[in-house]
Amino acid sequence: MSGLSMFGFDQDLWEWDRTLWYLVQQCANRSPEETIQTFGIQPEYAPLVAALSPRQVERLSSGVIASFQPIFDEASFFDLLADPYDPLSLLSHPTHGQLEAHFWLLISKGASTSLDTATLRYGVSRRVAQAAGTASANQLRQISSRLGTDFRLRFASSIIEEVANASPRLALTKRMAYAMSRSAAIPG
Repeated sequence: MSGLSMFGFDQDLWEWDRTLWYLVQQCANRSPEETIQTFGIQPEYAPLVAALSPRQVERLSSGVIASFQPIFDEASFFDLLADPYDPLSLLSHPTHGQLEAHFWLLISKGASTSLDTATLRYGVSRRVAQAAGTASANQLRQISSRLGTDFRLRFASSIIEEVANASPRLALTKRMAYAMSRSAAIPG
């Protein structure tokens, strides 16, 4: 699935998304109840996620639209962004929040190309995408180590099996339709 020739495909997003799906699968194997608390996946779908093949996990992963939406306090994001950058903070927590840092760097990269695409692709407000797009990579790493971003599934748990078994284009269409139907709810 990597390197799929699809308009708007981003290898970095695909790898981030795939990593999260593998984490979801590990969580479903360890504690099905935890999947709803940690990733917003309904418990009855945990056995399905736990049993996915590597190929199906790759099909769930998207390099066009993130499968998971960030859950964070937007006011705290802007407060942390306003704080002066402290280069020593990265030394004190060199590996803390790598998944979150990668996500914020993806938003920054996307926002530098198109704010509208970044808001739809990553499930954040235009204001957040714009701020992330102008922040330095080190600022975003610092914010990610202090913000506490969680990630929740962006589409209904009930379509996981269908997406996992669909062609890449059909899987993307289903995710996009769901994300676009919810994008109006994200304030600017």
